[in-house]
Amino acid sequence: MHITKLSSTDGFLAVDLPAAPRSVGVIRCARKILTDGAVLLARSITYSHASFGLNVSGASAAVNAEGDGRDAALQAAVGELAERVESGSLHLDAGKGVAVADVAPWSLPPPAFAAADAVATGVLAAALATVGPLDGRTVMIEAGAPCASAIETAFAAAKAVPDVRPLTEFGHGELAIVGSRPGIVDHSVAGGWSFGALIASGPVPVTARGLAVLEAAGTTVVPDFLSLAGPHLLRSVGDEPASLDAIGARIRDAVAAAATEASDADAPGGLFLAACRRAEAHLLTWVDQLPFGRPLA
Repeated sequence: MHITKLSSTDGFLAVDLPAAPRSVGVIRCARKILTDGAVLLARSITYSHASFGLNVSGASAAVNAEGDGRDAALQAAVGELAERVESGSLHLDAGKGVAVADVAPWSLPPPAFAAADAVATGVLAAALATVGPLDGRTVMIEAGAPCASAIETAFAAAKAVPDVRPLTEFGHGELAIVGSRPGIVDHSVAGGWSFGALIASGPVPVTARGLAVLEAAGTTVVPDFLSLAGPHLLRSVGDEPASLDAIGARIRDAVAAAATEASDADAPGGLFLAACRRAEAHLLTWVDQLPFGRPLA
């Protein structure tokens, strides 16, 4: 992981694999963005691309600014990073605290579909691959998590029964969808739950200890780097513009493959670790050494 401080304003750029031909991620703006969170986000994006056979590094840019100084700080960061973006070696979408208009000077091509729809497609595909048909099944969706409304709509269309509620009201059920912030499902939260499966709707929502508790209780945990791959695959499915159906099919296949590996009696851990191993197997085809640490909060 290579972290470069911006010279034009208070901020930084984290690139997971500096030798990669291309780095993809987001740019965010807030009063204070911690490097730890940016590193986790970049690592998750690396694993997401690797899961689909793509030689791409994750990246995460941060601008620490608010109030009257926010616009000038963002403008400075956008200008500083413009050469790398325009060369194609770096692609940063507008993330939390950043509007599409803020990065307009980069002249990024608009995605074929709204990011929320791509996320919802991926989360739904992960659910179908994990628990099967959803007809009449209740799905708890964390209120306030990214794309919660689009996810609710997608699951309703799949004939599930979406139940949108705060995380504090989660308890037990067939399927939970969470992701309002990194590390929100730690061991203490996980210890009070009983779900058949948990799917991420936001980056890195589960801690390492939370994962251990969930899996010990029999919960299948689908990593965010699979369920949230939709926006990345919008740019990467063959030579033609990606369709939501194509994205959903690729994510379903990836989750199903990880589940098959996890069912092998000789394979350690559950679906989450199986998905990590599959991503790492691709990474080792083009990097000399794996980046240190898996995408767990």
